[in-house]
Amino acid sequence: MNGFTDKKHVKNETQHNIPVVLDGNVMSSGIRLIALWDTKADASYDVKWPRDKHLPLNPHSTIALYTRYGSGVVSLSNGEVIALPEASVIFINPLLIEGYRCVGEIWDLFLLEFVPNGFWDLPYNQLINLPDDVDVSQQLERASRLFSSQNAGQEPLAVSIITTVLYEWLSQVKRV
Repeated sequence: MNGFTDKKHVKNETQHNIPVVLDGNVMSSGIRLIALWDTKADASYDVKWPRDKHLPLNPHSTIALYTRYGSGVVSLSNGEVIALPEASVIFINPLLIEGYRCVGEIWDLFLLEFVPNGFWDLPYNQLINLPDDVDVSQQLERASRLFSSQNAGQEPLAVSIITTVLYEWLSQVKRV
C-alpha cells in the first residue's frame, strides 16, 4: 500500500499516498516575454502593425491577443480578418499581422509578445473561446503589477504566471 504496511494509516476517502501513473513523460517549456500590454481601447483604437509597435519586430516571436471584454478584429497580410469576441484568445505570427482595432465602443485586451522556449504546439490563427473565468484576467493583472513593482526579483514570477496562463489557454483548444 504505497509503503504503508499498517492499513490504519490509510483512509479510503482521501487521495493522499496514491500514485499518479502517467502514460509517458510530460514536458513543459517556458517563454521569453518581450511585451505585455494591458489595453483599454475605445472606438478610435486602430493599430497599424508593425508601424505602431514600440519595439523592433522579432520574427521568432508569437503574439497572443486576449479579449477580456468588448471586441476587436485583427487583419492579416493574407487578407483574412479575424473577429476577437469577449472571452477569447488567438495566437498569431507577428509577421502576418497588418493591424488590429476596436469594434464597437470598447475593447479590453491583453497583448502578449513572447518567444517560446522549446516546443510549443500553438494553434496559430485559431480563435480559442474561453470559459468565463476571471481568474485568467486576475493572473495577467498580477503579472503586470509584478513587472511594474520595479523589483527585478519579481520578474521571473511574473513570466511564470504568464506561462501558466498560456498553458491554460492551450488546454481549451479543440483539436481535430
